[in-house]
Amino acid sequence: MALAGLCHGAAALALGAATGRRAYAIGGAAVLAAVGYLGNTLALQVEELEWLRFGSAFYYALGPDPLTNGLDPGFTAVLVAAPVALVALAGLRFDRRDVLV
Repeated sequence: MALAGLCHGAAALALGAATGRRAYAIGGAAVLAAVGYLGNTLALQVEELEWLRFGSAFYYALGPDPLTNGLDPGFTAVLVAAPVALVALAGLRFDRRDVLV
């Protein structure tokens, strides 16, 4: 779950770097977490919503049942690669931002 939280934190950083607004960063990450959690939960009950699970960090964190089976290397790689990519995008975008004004 720490890696899922890291994904949402990196999303907040990327949104903040892209928009320059703290409220958009916090709100966007909160909406992403809520929609991801609800999408993952509802997809377990409604077969037509199965595609929602693949966009949720909760699916990759809890999908392979890590308490019973241990960490799944593929799912863990997704949870590590997503924040790395988001932080890299945030760094590129923040580098172009004028913070002296």
